[in-house]
Amino acid sequence: MDEATFRRRLEEDGYPEPVVLDLAGDTFFEDHSHKFSSFALVVEGEFTVKTADATTACRAGECFSLAAGIVHSSWAGGDGAKILTGRRVAPE
Repeated sequence: MDEATFRRRLEEDGYPEPVVLDLAGDTFFEDHSHKFSSFALVVEGEFTVKTADATTACRAGECFSLAAGIVHSSWAGGDGAKILTGRRVAPE
């Protein structure tokens, strides 16, 4: 998916303005969770997300989603990653 199409989809699905993450090579995030769901596009590089159920590796042009509250670890590939992500806060 290209960036323009992704931005349109975020808008259609009711996500607020997306956030850009520029991650250095081999950046690693230990197990954690978020109070928001996310739908993300890898713009450059490679990014992997690991949950208890699956490991998803995405390269440039590929998308992934993650529900609020899901414990996961994640990491950027050796060349780093640029990710465009829409975040929607879960109702309390």
